[in-house]
Parts: sequence; C-alpha cells; structure tokens
Amino acid sequence: ATTEIYTLSLHDALPISRVLDFTPLLDTEAFRPLCDPALFGQVGLDHGVPVWQNGAIDLSPAYIYTQGSAV
Repeated sequence: ATTEIYTLSLHDALPISRVLDFTPLLDTEAFRPLCDPALFGQVGLDHGVPVWQNGAIDLSPAYIYTQGSAV
C-alpha cells in the first residue's frame, strides 16, 4: 500500500523556516477533507495564512511555527 506524505512548509521574511507533518491533523473533522491529495495540493495563501477551498479550511501560521520542525 502507498502511504501519502502530507507536509506543509512555511517560509517568510524571518530566517526561520518550518515544516509541519500534517498527517495527525487529517484525523480531525475540520481537516479530514484534506485526506484527498489533490485537494491538499491546492493550498493557497490569504494574507499569509494557508487556506484550502477558498478559505473554508485554514491553518494558523503560528500553529505551524509552534508544531512544525525547523529546517
């Protein structure tokens, strides 16, 4: 079986970059639609906030910084 890898990278003007393993979030109701790799890949930015489905799903950059790994 193939295991999909769901990660989200955040880079900004600061000299700090983070990578978040999104997999645990996919078990929550709010993020379950993103189990579809095609939808997950449609991430966009709205004022620096990662969003999907025109903002119906979003993730705080602060969460990525606190829960993500430095790269």
